Amino acid sequence: MNTVVQKTYTYPQFDYVQSEEQRTQTLKRHPVVIIGAGPIGLTAALDCAQRGIPVVLIDDNNTVSIGSRAVCYAKRPLEIWDRLGVAKPMVDKGVSWQVGKVFMRDDLVYSFDLLPEPAHKMPAMINLQQYYLEEYLVKACQEHPLVDLRWKHKLLDLQQNKNKADAPVTLSLETPDGIFKVEADWVIACDGANSDTRFRAYKPCWDPMLNLNWNGYRSTNLLVAVLINFAMDVCCLRAMPHTKFRPSAHVVQTPVCKTSITLHGNSSWCWTALRLNL
Repeated sequence: MNTVVQKTYTYPQFDYVQSEEQRTQTLKRHPVVIIGAGPIGLTAALDCAQRGIPVVLIDDNNTVSIGSRAVCYAKRPLEIWDRLGVAKPMVDKGVSWQVGKVFMRDDLVYSFDLLPEPAHKMPAMINLQQYYLEEYLVKACQEHPLVDLRWKHKLLDLQQNKNKADAPVTLSLETPDGIFKVEADWVIACDGANSDTRFRAYKPCWDPMLNLNWNGYRSTNLLVAVLINFAMDVCCLRAMPHTKFRPSAHVVQTPVCKTSITLHGNSSWCWTALRLNL
């Protein structure tokens, strides 16, 4: 496994391995294929494996998340990861907190306690960079005999014979060794807001049973999560009208003065955190 050093974090580069079915040009049918080895795909793979279901997990990259699109994790997902045996290193590495405070300039306008009851196993919330979280999940997947984690496998297309009830899904995959196909009884799309899988699978069609019109699309919404270290426990927000965000943000102070700020997109305003030199 090679590594790439980037400032404060060393990104692992996981080895691509040609599968036996591609090497022998054998069309193999799998119970489950998961597309996307982010937090959701890795978690789904571990959950399937824990239930005794063999799973193939593919990703078109060969490293963990570049940056942190997720930075705060609540008690419920921590409980799920605890059931899957991976929560302890996350909690040990992350910053645990339960009391949040919202400020307008230097005035406290709102506070809340996410876990007022004592003696819970998992904290109310942790702050943890996404790449650390994915590292722990990747390690667990690599160690589980029922998870076949395949890097550098890009989905090109997927098809299914809709005239046959038990027909498998056929996936066309591209690797450094070329293009090949696999079959799956079930496909789980975990490739994010810009999901190619959803776009390919859900061509505009009407579902009379659910009374829904399924349309594949790519999200244009923006969500920015920022983890900032403050030397003091006071911060303020400043509006920036030249940026394309609306003024909808919350600032949460933790006991160790690390502040999590969530900014929501689709407007002409932005809130930024400033350090107060008092």
